[in-house]
Amino acid sequence: MGRHTLAEASELTGVDLVTLWKQVNDGSVSVKQDPSGHDVLETGELLKIYEKRLELTAESLSASEKNLIVQMMQETAQLESRAMMLERENRTLSECVDELRQERNAWRDQTRNLMTLIKRRMNRSETPSADALESAKREIEAQIKDKWAAKLAPLVARLQRQLRKRGA
Repeated sequence: MGRHTLAEASELTGVDLVTLWKQVNDGSVSVKQDPSGHDVLETGELLKIYEKRLELTAESLSASEKNLIVQMMQETAQLESRAMMLERENRTLSECVDELRQERNAWRDQTRNLMTLIKRRMNRSETPSADALESAKREIEAQIKDKWAAKLAPLVARLQRQLRKRGA
């Protein structure tokens, strides 16, 4: 069932917004909170409390206006549902980005430490040959590639599951 902000509910029922707030505060009208923390009224609650007023308002509307209102309420419910889904998806993707940033920073620190270690070893001994440096470079790249693949695999799998859910 659809949800409406207090301003929308005021407009739909013809009840002044201040009056509606008073009724919410005294408990005669119950509200829920949407994911953003805003107070909303369920359509069922509006119908239960303001049924007579809505009937009077509905009688004064033409058929096309009634259809338009119903259509708008349905579209609002669909948009709210879509917005909640997108908010969840956004949170999940933000968490993935944060995890990737942390991993990147950890790898950056590890690379700096390795470079410092290599420089120290080079200062202690004679200059290594080009073959020795190339071999060390390949070994470090392989280690980094293996560790990245292992770290990213669960994140990639989670993103793929979310994309499949979204496509379904």
